Amino acid sequence: MTDPDTLRTLGRVHWHATLGLSLFLLPVAAYGASLTPVYYFAANAHGAYPHGEAPLDEVIEAPDGSFFTTTEQGGANAKACAAAGFMRGCGTVVQITGKSEKVIFNFPAPAVGGTNGAAPIGGLVQGPDGALYGTTTAGPTSADYGTVFKLVQNADTWTMQTLHAFTGYNTCTAPVDGAVPVGRLVFAPDGFLYGTTSSGGCVLSKGPPHGNQGTLFRIASDGSGYQTLYNLDGFYTPTDPSVPNAGLTADPGGLLYGTSYFGGAADDGTVFSYTPSTGALTRMHSFSGLSPDGGAPYGALTRGTDGLLWGTTFSSTNGGDPTYNGTVFNINPQAPFTLTTFVFPGAPGGQYSQPKAGVIQASDGKFYGTTGNGGLYSITKAGVLTDLGVFPSTLATTDPVAVPLQGANGRIYGTTSDGGPVTNGLSDVGDVWVYAAGLKKPKPSVSWFLPANGAVGSSVVIAGTNFIGTTAVTFQGTTGSSLFAVDASGFITATVPTGAVTGPVTITTLAGAVTSSISFNVP
Repeated sequence: MTDPDTLRTLGRVHWHATLGLSLFLLPVAAYGASLTPVYYFAANAHGAYPHGEAPLDEVIEAPDGSFFTTTEQGGANAKACAAAGFMRGCGTVVQITGKSEKVIFNFPAPAVGGTNGAAPIGGLVQGPDGALYGTTTAGPTSADYGTVFKLVQNADTWTMQTLHAFTGYNTCTAPVDGAVPVGRLVFAPDGFLYGTTSSGGCVLSKGPPHGNQGTLFRIASDGSGYQTLYNLDGFYTPTDPSVPNAGLTADPGGLLYGTSYFGGAADDGTVFSYTPSTGALTRMHSFSGLSPDGGAPYGALTRGTDGLLWGTTFSSTNGGDPTYNGTVFNINPQAPFTLTTFVFPGAPGGQYSQPKAGVIQASDGKFYGTTGNGGLYSITKAGVLTDLGVFPSTLATTDPVAVPLQGANGRIYGTTSDGGPVTNGLSDVGDVWVYAAGLKKPKPSVSWFLPANGAVGSSVVIAGTNFIGTTAVTFQGTTGSSLFAVDASGFITATVPTGAVTGPVTITTLAGAVTSSISFNVP
């Protein structure tokens, strides 16, 4: 850990509506805090990794308290996958309950006539129907470049459905499509799933036909209505993003926010918004690649309780630049989109440097994240950074590339993608971990209703966060709870009860009660 007395302090700098500030590293985690493994992805006696290896995605929590994630490699189809060029397997979807793990799907090798993708990187989201949605970066055939998929549970069995196969790599042949999605999908207020691809797409309007800079897309949960919404063009259009490595963040008002690794005026990445109703894309910030804002954002954005969008940048274009270790930043979603950056301190390439994931806000108001070189940290809104643990020395694992999650019990969960103890003569390849520091259970929040109005007796989907453990859903004009079901951490389906009138809805969980800031309309 770094001695705070040795930290470099940067002055407050104004630059294109940007503030550059230093992070103050505190090498003292909360008293009694612990960073411990939940599950290691280990080899069996035959040298294979049938439960998967290299989890590159965050974990999500299901209503029953179990967790889901994916692994890019490993799985039961290793032999066929190796023959198809996936030398370490095609990946898995796994469920973690306590300290036990169960593979609920093994991705097959892409093949002629194949129906399922392979090599998932983008993570999972659980929908209001309880199904798991995600993306793969390859398959289902050797001519495809990833999929959108849906996993549906029936008792103890999960059934895979491919909703879309991407075909757009290095081609402008109609229909134009994206390729290689590596970010997580998100449900928006209109009920559609939205996502990004890191490649594919085609632009015909400027210069010769060109593409492979990524796309924005949407698709319905049943696979219908797939549409390429925007073909990114950071090469000919400096205002455009290029090569997004993260998914989108949905705003209650319907806007979608994202980051791109390239694109913008300096081709060092952007923050952007997209308006589904108009198809308009707005570049909110173009990273310079140098101090004070750095460049190359990998991770997705998260909206804080302060109304700002928070994210990270990976590094700078100059090894001697103060932003070489990366930054944590926030940006006002309202014009002129003022951006404030906090620079990771310490020697270049240290443990607390070069984050590949974004941050989450926990119940204590702080933001939590990981760095690509192996550190877990928290940061306050004022930029005070606290060292919470180093994965190589604590868990023998490395390369955490996914954003953490605060579970319903208040603990912080995440994954590392490499390393671990030796099992059957081979190193484990990544793990699921937990950080326990006595944080309070997170209170729920309500983002939107779908539909926004409904008569007594009708059903409404309530979207938000931290719904696990909900004990009551109370509509305006009533005193008791309506009938409801918690479909996912972010979705509740409720029946509009007798006596309900237009007004806010109150969600009560074990963490407390929260009343929505928006109203549900009862005609």
